[in-house]
Amino acid sequence: MFHGEGDCSVNSGVIIMSILLGSADANVRQRWTNGINHFNDICKAEKYEEFRNTIQEKKPDLVFLHLNLPGLNRLIGVTAITNEISGLCMFVFSNKPNDDEGLALLRLGVRGYANAYMDPRLIEKATELLLQGQMWVGRRLITQFVENTNQAISKGSETRMMKIPTSLTNREQQVAILISQGAKNKQIASVLGIAEHTVKIHLGSIFNKTGAKDRLQLALLIRGHQV
Repeated sequence: MFHGEGDCSVNSGVIIMSILLGSADANVRQRWTNGINHFNDICKAEKYEEFRNTIQEKKPDLVFLHLNLPGLNRLIGVTAITNEISGLCMFVFSNKPNDDEGLALLRLGVRGYANAYMDPRLIEKATELLLQGQMWVGRRLITQFVENTNQAISKGSETRMMKIPTSLTNREQQVAILISQGAKNKQIASVLGIAEHTVKIHLGSIFNKTGAKDRLQLALLIRGHQV
């Protein structure tokens, strides 16, 4: 079994979870690798063009992206990637994370946001959650994201990347937004301070009002895609 950086590959007949590491900093990549060395398909990209091309060609299950990647231009490059490639599971790392940057990344559909030098043990935990369809973002940041979106809704406007059905109640809008970001019922309950059973009730109402058949369809609807 291969542990380390190289070319993304696929073994015939075996499902391999592939991870792309986008960073020119060897120390950062090593920390990441220390947290995911149980995966057998890890590759790297040290420049933006190489990173983008590898995503398009290899379609990795998860990508780690350092905002200091040469040629990326931070949020500008992330925006270009998310607009060009839908459904990408992206974990973005910053040397100095801050709420404004985190909120902008959440609006772009990023699934994880953390310090580039986070503990490898936390990287391992975060990776497992992301590959299960969950998120790795601070609770305060998610709460702020929901509040900011609600303010935009109350003013009769929508965030650039989202389409919130007006038939939904305030709480249903909050639930729908978090669903679109990949949050599970337990996470939603924790963020909104409600029971998990209540989240399920809201979700049933949301499905009825929007016509979405499942969480994926709802997420696509909220993010402005045709379903």
